[in-house]
Amino acid sequence: MEVINQTIRYAGARAYKFGRRLFRSDAGAITLEWIIIAALLVAVASTAGAVFKSVVISYEAKLK
Repeated sequence: MEVINQTIRYAGARAYKFGRRLFRSDAGAITLEWIIIAALLVAVASTAGAVFKSVVISYEAKLK
């Protein structure tokens, strides 16, 4: 679970740095690009959560 959290934090930090470089003049403004980046991060986190859950369930079934 820690690996997933670190991955999400790293991706968020990279997206933030990219956005700061790209929009230096209007730092902090909500733009379409930020919304797209946020949506991608949510999609990646949701997918990672679903994969993690399915792996845990399969290992749980093997233990029974």
